[in-house]
Amino acid sequence: METRKRYSPEVKHAPNPVKGVKKLCIIIGAPYRVYHVDNSEDWNDIKGKSVGTLGCPHPGCTCRYQKPVRLKSTGTRFLRNMDDQPCDHFQPKTKAGGGASMSVKHQWIQARLQRICEKLGYVAYIEDSKSYSDVLVQSSDGSAKWSIEVQQRDTDFKKRTEYRESLGLHVLWLITVGAKSYKKTSDALFGFPAARLLVLNDANKDVEPWEDAKLEQDAYLYVFGTVAHLENDTTSLKTRLTKIETFLNEVFSGQRRWYNRDEAKKLGMRHTAWIKEDDKQTVEKRLALEKQKQIEEEARQRQELEAAQQCDTQDTTQRPNEQQRELARQSPLVITSRTEPAPAPTSVEPIAAHGDNAKQSANQLPRVAAKAMPETVSSKPKSWLGRQWRKFRKMVTRLLR
Repeated sequence: METRKRYSPEVKHAPNPVKGVKKLCIIIGAPYRVYHVDNSEDWNDIKGKSVGTLGCPHPGCTCRYQKPVRLKSTGTRFLRNMDDQPCDHFQPKTKAGGGASMSVKHQWIQARLQRICEKLGYVAYIEDSKSYSDVLVQSSDGSAKWSIEVQQRDTDFKKRTEYRESLGLHVLWLITVGAKSYKKTSDALFGFPAARLLVLNDANKDVEPWEDAKLEQDAYLYVFGTVAHLENDTTSLKTRLTKIETFLNEVFSGQRRWYNRDEAKKLGMRHTAWIKEDDKQTVEKRLALEKQKQIEEEARQRQELEAAQQCDTQDTTQRPNEQQRELARQSPLVITSRTEPAPAPTSVEPIAAHGDNAKQSANQLPRVAAKAMPETVSSKPKSWLGRQWRKFRKMVTRLLR
């Protein structure tokens, strides 16, 4: 790992000496690495260091610290400036409020991120003086550079992002849970390359190791909100809790990248998301297959509709002829234009019956008469035929009385 040049240019400090406690330091003359006094591994590395061997981790600052201190009464660990070398960098506050100083929570997260990036094989610096990055990350050959920003309150996300991008840096915003101006930071979460940051223990419960060093060994960083994964046994994308080590490794290596809202919607997401390239290809294949099935289904439905319409057309064409034939079968008379007289109807003998038999016989008479009618009648019947018909009706009337 490269040794960071830290002694030029000189950094101006506050006019009045600051004698407050500090939590972060580097080892003078060693490869650049930030140590946090509340981390047990870091504490073991620095607790025996003599006066002046530890210094301020701010790039360009030459101030050194006294021996690390651990109070026996409370177990609190901290660092102090040397009296002749005042420095106000990384001056912690108990709460994340306004002002230039950072909270102890912010500093703890910075140190943890820097240590994680180093374990992944990258070079990481805290509070880069040029880009103002909380953590500046680059590969050993300098090919990939990332600016990680830990944010606990509202800020000008757009302006700060554009400035870092103008320096050739990729920007990653880590917005803590419970950040102030929650609505604005939530808008930034889905408007910029960002993820929500959470500190949990093995039981997935919130912990604050910056307040109690005993919790350090059981504290882990997680991201969620915009980190998408393929659902089990499906090809749809859903966001879920992800360890920061896995997330950063995928982002730095190019396996996972940020997709804006329009790009993410094409993959089935409702908002911006960090999506792995392999997952993206899987989803695209699924969407292409579903589209092909939809096209085939629409084509099948069109064919069925066309076949049904063709059948309806044929039925409509044949239906009038069938109706005419049915009417012809039901009609008792067939009107013709012939002038020949039709044969006289077959005579019907009177039916002498009484009671129910008389009624039954009377009911049968119209059918008998219908059968006795000639099949053809001229358009102008003769008077004899008319007389015969009238006589027949009178006879039927008498029988019905």
